[in-house]
Amino acid sequence: MASNYFPTFREFKKQKDKALFFDFEEIKAKKVKQQFDKKGIENYPQNHFIYLFKNVKGDSSYTQKQVVIKNISNLNKNGFKNALNYCIKHSEKFTCYDSENNELTTPDVFKKWEKDFGTNTNSKDVWHLVFSIKEQDSFVSRSYLIQSAIETIKKNFPFNDFVFVPHWHQNNPHIHILLNKRNQITDRKIHFKDREEIRNFFNNLRNDFATSLNQRGYNYKNTMKLENDLEQNLKDLEKINLNSKIALLNVLESQHTSLKKKIDNLENKRLNLRKLIWDLRVEKKNLIVEALKNQMNKNKIYFQQFKEVKKLNEKLKFFYSNYKDIDEEISKLKRDRNLTDNYMELDKSFSNDWASIFEKEKYLEFLKKNFKRKHLPKKQQTLLNLFEKEIILQKQTANDFTLDYIKTNLKHSKIFGEKANAFKLLEMKKILLKCSIMAIRGEVHISYLDKINRNISFMDKTLEKKYQFLEKYLKNKQEISLFNFKEFSTLSKALEKNNIEFLKELEQKIKNKSPQQIKEKKQIISSSKNKEALNIKENLSHSPYN
Repeated sequence: MASNYFPTFREFKKQKDKALFFDFEEIKAKKVKQQFDKKGIENYPQNHFIYLFKNVKGDSSYTQKQVVIKNISNLNKNGFKNALNYCIKHSEKFTCYDSENNELTTPDVFKKWEKDFGTNTNSKDVWHLVFSIKEQDSFVSRSYLIQSAIETIKKNFPFNDFVFVPHWHQNNPHIHILLNKRNQITDRKIHFKDREEIRNFFNNLRNDFATSLNQRGYNYKNTMKLENDLEQNLKDLEKINLNSKIALLNVLESQHTSLKKKIDNLENKRLNLRKLIWDLRVEKKNLIVEALKNQMNKNKIYFQQFKEVKKLNEKLKFFYSNYKDIDEEISKLKRDRNLTDNYMELDKSFSNDWASIFEKEKYLEFLKKNFKRKHLPKKQQTLLNLFEKEIILQKQTANDFTLDYIKTNLKHSKIFGEKANAFKLLEMKKILLKCSIMAIRGEVHISYLDKINRNISFMDKTLEKKYQFLEKYLKNKQEISLFNFKEFSTLSKALEKNNIEFLKELEQKIKNKSPQQIKEKKQIISSSKNKEALNIKENLSHSPYN
């Protein structure tokens, strides 16, 4: 009889009558109160469960978040050591963990993995992966992220060693995972035939990560970049009026908030380090006193105790170095925050728009004097690039077409990546067509088909615009680069354009370039680069970092 079968009243009475020679115990139903672990619940944020399960019912793409797994780098032995030290240095507890959640130091991991490193110095033996979620930082989100990431790694790499380091100091909680590429059973390294195989593998990896998170009550999805609505992305970007100060002020405000959060996190880390250093110093002092006592008694134990003191010295050296770095970083961040505040105060005296070139130059001058370009947020870098090019063009009285060409390229690079040339666009169209075939075959969910077809249509329009821009651009140029010629000829062939005569003209322009002209041009470029480098050094000499 099945365990979920319940007898009727008559069957129940028969069973009772049959049990004449046996004890018959009548089972009565009782209400069972569910027990909760109050201590566990106290650790959760007040509204966590409402927040966690509010979107689970619907599987709408509007409520789902994109899951993130990044392959940061493919590392050799030295690269692995540097990456692990960096991750540990910026972690909360200054340690890393293995698959069994044991705490390890860099020397421990090296000792364990030594046999797996290749003999060649450039042998790539370790993957540096990052798993990230877009959630509020809390006890629950941290534990679910760790559980989901480890579950995904163990499923896809069951016989590979790995260590992980959680990072909670940035906007989104994330985990750095350093994966030993050598299989412990077969002794072979992870290898892929081509890029397509790598792309498919990481797509499956993200699917598994999303599934693991969703099993814990979150609502994540995995979509490829080209499955997003590209045309809508472009429209959203065009809505941003870069001649308005709102775009810049939003960037500055978000930068101010981000700096404040970083400073708070670093100050907490500095406090924890101070406690760790104090405890280690006390432990070291006690060990030395005990060792000296044993030495007086001519006890050999003191040799072992001095070895432990040496280990403590190494730990203290590492923590002192970290403390110093954190101290310097806090000072720099505070200077950056003060500079941003000062500029926002100064900015109130300017007009409400960026119509004046003088005001744009003022903003650029402020950034170049006080910040290195690589330290700026992406939004601010976009503004900086656009302003720089716009100022140069307006000073040289360039025509509207060239300005429009630069703006279009910037928008395309924002959506399609930095190298938004014709080759990149054609490659993306090829991927979209492949996705369309997969959807028709049933390899991808059919609901994506309409969106993919819309993206193909949008890509066709984009390629046509790119062709028109290049055609006008190359017509007006006396000298053209070989890359531009190849880009235009490839695009012409893909779009089946009948422009053989024009291509011959362009080819002739390239042939007409004399070696002397090429040499002179190279000299001009190198001298202009030297001048630019000198200007940057001069600007940085006024920086508060110096």
